[in-house]
Amino acid sequence: MKKLACTLSMFTLAALLGLPVLSAAEMQASVIRDRVIGDSLTAAYSEESGSEQSVMVFIGDIDHESVERGMPEAETAAMTLSAVEEYENQAEIEAVQADIMARRAASREAYLKQNTAFANQYLDGKVEYISKYSPVIIASLDSVETNQLALNGAVESIELYDMEIAEEEPMTAPLAETASATEGIDYLSMINADWVHQNHTGEGIKIGVFDGDIPSTDFYSTLGLTASQCMMFGTPGTQRKHSHANTVATIIKCVAPDATLYCTAHGNGSNYLETIEWLIDQGVNVINISMAVPSTARDSDYNVYCSGAKWIDHISNQHLVTVVFSSGNYLSTDPASVNAVYGSKNSYNSIVVGSVDSTGTIARSSRYSSMLLSVPSRPDICAPGVNIEVEGIGITGGTSVAAPQVTGAIALMYEQDEELLYYPEAVKALLAANVHGSYDRNTTETISDSNPYTRYGAGILDSYATRNGIRGERYLIDYFYNVTSGATKSHSIQLPANCTVRISLAYMLITETVTSDHLTESNIDQENLARLSLKVYQGATLLGSSTYTNGNLNIIEFTTTTAGEYTIQVVAGNAITELTYYSLAWGYYYD
Repeated sequence: MKKLACTLSMFTLAALLGLPVLSAAEMQASVIRDRVIGDSLTAAYSEESGSEQSVMVFIGDIDHESVERGMPEAETAAMTLSAVEEYENQAEIEAVQADIMARRAASREAYLKQNTAFANQYLDGKVEYISKYSPVIIASLDSVETNQLALNGAVESIELYDMEIAEEEPMTAPLAETASATEGIDYLSMINADWVHQNHTGEGIKIGVFDGDIPSTDFYSTLGLTASQCMMFGTPGTQRKHSHANTVATIIKCVAPDATLYCTAHGNGSNYLETIEWLIDQGVNVINISMAVPSTARDSDYNVYCSGAKWIDHISNQHLVTVVFSSGNYLSTDPASVNAVYGSKNSYNSIVVGSVDSTGTIARSSRYSSMLLSVPSRPDICAPGVNIEVEGIGITGGTSVAAPQVTGAIALMYEQDEELLYYPEAVKALLAANVHGSYDRNTTETISDSNPYTRYGAGILDSYATRNGIRGERYLIDYFYNVTSGATKSHSIQLPANCTVRISLAYMLITETVTSDHLTESNIDQENLARLSLKVYQGATLLGSSTYTNGNLNIIEFTTTTAGEYTIQVVAGNAITELTYYSLAWGYYYD
């Protein structure tokens, strides 16, 4: 039938199959509906009588296999992790970093060639920005031009690109809820980062900071910055404050003091994609975004998988960078805002961070309880965010200060095991499996508004427990490829008796599809999310199971009664034709 479809007209094929015959106009309208995505864009054209709007045009992706075939053979870096070594060889990290940069450079060349050719042929005079690292062009089009472009066979989708960049909340010292505080929380001790500093400080890892402004020059020395490591795009807005950028960067450097920072900011007349792609040019491994991006005035950008989220998923997966977002600070004057997560924070592959106070109680964190596979629930994890004492800044708070703690902790993880640089999904799995044992953790309940998981994510960051999970080799990476629904993979692990065990499964929203003879790349699509779930057995006894707990993050907790072998089973809930890597991680606590 596939071959027949290639040789018969659509009208003849429809008749043979007994389907209604569509007119040419109806077929065009159907294509436009499929490719012009999002209520936001429809609303924008409707509200402004079809006037020009900034849109993100997603076209077919480059052939990454072809790009990699054209790269020179890289030297294989040693990828072994010794459980007794306290320090990793910096030469190994440098080798991995060089390989990642070579891959990025080859992709950049291919993207620029493809995207520029498309823009020159179809978008002459309409282009606002050509992406260097994704199959995306931003253009200014009216509704007629958008519909015409949607009929182009190279176009995957056209979505609204309408955004303003804003801090989660102006950060003053103190914030409203900290006005009576006389002492700030030592967040390094609360997340156990000070224990990790005995052996790991983030050396060799590059961190990007995207904020409302770049740090002020009087902080350069403290942060180890030079002018070349900071880039301000566009014209700074009147509301920009150095204090927010100074605070975020300082927290990161306190958690990962020897990591290298690169800081950028989005100004008036500049472009969100451009700022992030500049950081990728610098070779960053993890990016902190304590901002509301993209943010628009339209309600439909809350709790939806928007164009910005789609783009972040592509960048994370294709260019091996972990993006960390703050979840946002809901306003006490607007209780409904607690259940709203904005824009790019609805991406699957990012890590979204909520905030807690010194008792481990959720505080000022926007969250979203998603019952749908099309949008993951948020946050993923929490960190201290109330009465935070920041050197040189004062006492402050909010999810803006919680996110950089996780960002710094990820840099420590990358330094400890350079193999993780290739597997961002393993980072999320390790963080979720090794949350702080002294505070509330997620249970195996189904996601709902009453489930603590919707409020806390996996739990509260514990840098030391995560470090021990890596050191003890309590994680693994495997994959599914070309399997039917119900396919399983089993992994055996050894666990001690009488402890609470946390097992997490994380995987990426990917862009790879499989043809008959080789892997090629397809554009980002929600349907490319695999549906993986977990089951845990002791012998033949089922101890627990999860079903798509949080998009692409699953968690199970249970208590062991005896020491010995346990089996983790990963189940494919749908047919998976893409090469889909997943990571399992496990940790345990003695209550």
